[in-house]
Amino acid sequence: MKMEEELVNTFTRYRSNFKTKTRDSSAHGWTVLKGYLLLETNRTYQNIDRKINGVNADGQNIQQFMSDSPWSWEGVFNQVMVDIKSNPALSGGTLNFDESGDQCSGPHKAGASRQYIGRAGKVELGQVGVLSSYSIDNLWLLTGAELFLPRKWFNQPQLRKKWKRLKIPLEREFATKVEIAISLFDKAIDQNLPFKWVGGDALYGRSLSFRRHIADNGKYYMMCIPKDEHVWLSNPLTDEDKPVGKKVSELVEQADFEPIMIRNAERGQLIYEQAFVPVWTVGKNKKAAKREARKELLVIRKEPDGSTSYALTNASLAEVGKEEIAVQRAERYFVERTIQDCKSELGWDELQALKYPAYMHSLAICAVALIFLLNVKLKQREKFDDPETVQEELGIERLPDISLANVKELMRSVMPLPRLTRKEARKKIVQILFDRSKSTASRRRKQRKNQKEKNDTS
Repeated sequence: MKMEEELVNTFTRYRSNFKTKTRDSSAHGWTVLKGYLLLETNRTYQNIDRKINGVNADGQNIQQFMSDSPWSWEGVFNQVMVDIKSNPALSGGTLNFDESGDQCSGPHKAGASRQYIGRAGKVELGQVGVLSSYSIDNLWLLTGAELFLPRKWFNQPQLRKKWKRLKIPLEREFATKVEIAISLFDKAIDQNLPFKWVGGDALYGRSLSFRRHIADNGKYYMMCIPKDEHVWLSNPLTDEDKPVGKKVSELVEQADFEPIMIRNAERGQLIYEQAFVPVWTVGKNKKAAKREARKELLVIRKEPDGSTSYALTNASLAEVGKEEIAVQRAERYFVERTIQDCKSELGWDELQALKYPAYMHSLAICAVALIFLLNVKLKQREKFDDPETVQEELGIERLPDISLANVKELMRSVMPLPRLTRKEARKKIVQILFDRSKSTASRRRKQRKNQKEKNDTS
C-alpha cells in the first residue's frame, strides 16, 4: 500500500470524530493533519491553511475548527485504544505517564501560570499537560492527555472570569497531576486497553495511592522514585525489632549489581547494571484512615553518567523474572519519544491558540499522526524484515524502524505542497503587508486610547 493511501485509510477511521451535531468539519481535520506532517516549521493555522489549500486561504476556518468547534478529542483517543485492541501484536504493552510544559509569552492562555517547565528546567510562565503513552516492541502511541489547571485558576476571581472565553469546561474541578494521571489510567481500564505494565516518573511514583490503585486493578507498575525516598528492609508496622527506614540511596553500597541487556538499539546493545532489593514502603491509606505497609521491589540502576536511579515495582522476580523487570525500567524512553515526536516533528510546541479546546484538539491530531506512523512501521516490518537475510548480511536481528522524520520526508515527495506562481507570491506578500499594517494601526489606536484615558485621569 502506498503511503498516501495509508494516511487516507487512517484518517477515514477517525473522520467521524471531527464531525459535530450540526456539520461535518472533517475536511479541516484533514488539512491540519497534512499540515502537521508536511510542514517543517511555522505550523500556525494561517500558514497551514495557505500551504495546504492555497494562497487565498486565510486560516479562519482552521482556527475556528481547532479553537471553537466542539468535535471530540475524547473520541480520537478512544479510537486509538480501539486500534490497539484490534491488533493482537500490540497486546501486553506499557502505559506510561509524563507531563510536558511549554513557556508562554503572556498569561492569556488557558492554564498559563508560573510553574515548573521541564524543558526550561526551572519555574516559568507556561502551560503543562499530562499525557499517557502506550508502548510495545519499540512502538509508541499517544492514548490520552489533559491540560493541567493550577489551583489559582480555580480560586482567583480574575482568572475564573476567563473560563468562558477560553472555553474551559465550567464543571472542571481542581486535580493534581497525579489525579489527572489516575483518571487517564481509569479511562484506559474502562476501554479494556490491553496493557500489562504502568510507568511514570518520580512525580507519580512517590504516590503510594497511585501505586496501590494500579495494583488493585491487576497491573504491574514500574514507578520512578527520588533518591531520598524512605524504605524499610522489613515490615516496620509488624516487626517487633522496629526497623529504621533508610533512604534508597543508602542501599546502593550493599546491593548486588549485574549487567542486563535491555534491547538492541541503533548504537548497539543497550545494557544497564541493575540491582533488585525487596523492601517495604509505608504510607497513609486515606480510605482506611490508617498507615499501611506494602512489600515492593526496589530497582536500582547505574546510569551512563555514573549516577544511580531508583524505581519501585509490585512485580516479583519469581513472577516475571529480572530480565522483564529490567526492560520495563527502561520503557519510559518511549513516552519521552512520544512527546518528542509531538513537539519536534508535529509542531505541538508551536501552538499559538489561547483556548482550552485548541490545546486538546492539537494533541488529538498528533495522536492520529502517531497511529499513522505506527501503521507505516508495521507494514515496513512485514515487507522488509527477513530475519535470516538481515542477520546474515548486516549482523543485526531486525532493520531499524522508519522514523517520523523519514515518513515526513517521503510524504513531501508523494504529497508535495503547492508551489506559488509569481502572481500568487506577489498577492501573498501584499496580504502579509496589509495584515501587518492593520495590526500596527490597531496597536496605535489602543495606545492613543490608553494615553487619552491617562490624560483624563491626571
